[in-house]
Amino acid sequence: MPRPQAYKYKYVCYLCKTYNTYIMCNLRMHIGSHFNVKPFVCQQCGFRVTRKQGLKYHMKTVHGLNH
Repeated sequence: MPRPQAYKYKYVCYLCKTYNTYIMCNLRMHIGSHFNVKPFVCQQCGFRVTRKQGLKYHMKTVHGLNH
């Protein structure tokens, strides 16, 4: 797949072809956004988010817990 700036972006999203990154993990998370993948689940209420930081923020603001 052609990369717009090969020295800057190593990976390109094969679904939208507009997302570019140099870090594979970022690409995986981006691809998950196309399929609404939310792997992090709150054990208190079942709230689901895409990123671990989002779950930490939820736990702090909604449940008052610092994890």
